[in-house]
Amino acid sequence: MATNMWIPESLYKLLPFIYALTGAALIPIFGFSGPSMCSAVLLLAASVLTTLWRYRSQDDTPAPSAPSVRDEWEKRKERRTENMPLDGFQ
Repeated sequence: MATNMWIPESLYKLLPFIYALTGAALIPIFGFSGPSMCSAVLLLAASVLTTLWRYRSQDDTPAPSAPSVRDEWEKRKERRTENMPLDGFQ
């Protein structure tokens, strides 16, 4: 989540529910007309997509872990070979 949000975090967390409730409320308020059905479907889709994206972004963040011993060894080996003089190329 971004650190400089322009809406309160409590409202940000509720957005998918607000989208879904608004989409569901459009049909009884305006009936089964074309524009209200289109708006209701779009709001329900926004609710599903927002929830899905938030769920996936939480899964994609890797847990911080210490580098393995093998990685450390490879880094040391790489540093040693970088500092070695090349014979015959001076």
